Amino acid sequence: MAFLAPFPGGNRVTRQFLANGYSGVTSAATFTFSGVSLATPAANRSIVICAAAVTSTGVSITGVSVAGLSATEVVTEDNGGIHTSIWIAALPTGTSGNVAISVSSATAHTVAFAAYAIYGNRSATPNATGASASGASGATISAPGSGVTIACALANSGGSPSWSGLAADGNQSMGTPILSFASAQIASAESLTVACGGLSGTQSFTMAAWGP
Repeated sequence: MAFLAPFPGGNRVTRQFLANGYSGVTSAATFTFSGVSLATPAANRSIVICAAAVTSTGVSITGVSVAGLSATEVVTEDNGGIHTSIWIAALPTGTSGNVAISVSSATAHTVAFAAYAIYGNRSATPNATGASASGASGATISAPGSGVTIACALANSGGSPSWSGLAADGNQSMGTPILSFASAQIASAESLTVACGGLSGTQSFTMAAWGP
């Protein structure tokens, strides 16, 4: 099965949505979400984190770790303190661990995340990424065949998220703001347009795609 293919690479990339969470409005430099499920360990497993922050002071996300391992940022969009970014860490062992998100200044803000496990990606570096200051505008990428695409959209005034191009995996309320996240396995290489409509206020959108 492709799910069990040795890293690097494989016949196809698979994904599993794991968890999401929200910090509340807090003045802190690091936010730790404890005991996040990491799914089934495998030599070809990576954990992908969609991280979000809302702040009026322009605070940005500066680091993410999973089970104590530093993740690598692959794409980011900061729109006047409305921030989303996607991070990845190769993590072959462990079934649960803490997700820690660090920010650039310990002023009052709120942080949220969505976590995925992906299996069989050839590299931590995505085949394609996209970013936008508007969920409705989204982005268009050259998505690899037999791959996985993951996206997240954040709006500081909330809304009713509606995805096109990917399957919605859920929403995380952040008080008034909302973080929405979606993903899909892409059978054949294609020009893929992804958008998240129904959002209100200032927004941030990011997405990344990995192939085998």
